[in-house]
Amino acid sequence: MTPTEINKLIKEKFPDAVVERAPLPELKLQPALERPKPLVRSAQILREEIQIKPECLRDVVLFCKNDSRLAFDILHLVSGIDYKAGEPLGVTYHLASIRHKHWVAINTRVARDKPVVASLMDIYPAADWLERETFDLVGIIFEGHPNLKRILCADDWEGHPLRKDYVFPQFYHGIPTAKELRWNS
Repeated sequence: MTPTEINKLIKEKFPDAVVERAPLPELKLQPALERPKPLVRSAQILREEIQIKPECLRDVVLFCKNDSRLAFDILHLVSGIDYKAGEPLGVTYHLASIRHKHWVAINTRVARDKPVVASLMDIYPAADWLERETFDLVGIIFEGHPNLKRILCADDWEGHPLRKDYVFPQFYHGIPTAKELRWNS
């Protein structure tokens, strides 16, 4: 299936779950380099991202995994995104099907002041560390995750470093953290 056909199938099954957005401008695809043949060109993956309401995310993902026409059996990536300070945060899930050799990117947006979305760890065990990383760096809370704690920053680190409004601390437990400070100065 093409990404457009996948999105159409999801929209037919869950018409109230899909958030309609303005269409993207046409992209000119560059000629492929001599590399191993990809499943789908990356520009198509990005162009065919589908945005789902956060409360419908689990139902849509379960459908994508269990429907034989889709059979998305791999979760490649969970990306937490802070598009712009003051705006909602985003979470994008990149799914792939080995059997059908197709991909989809499912996106959802959550309020910055209450960034909560359901965990998909019970559906895709690979979501464990990916959700923890997104929680740690962007501050999105994955409801139902059995071990949601920091994975890259120290347990007592304050804030989430990949947010646009994050202010990097000058010191951490008395240790200077400034980027300008050289180790041998």
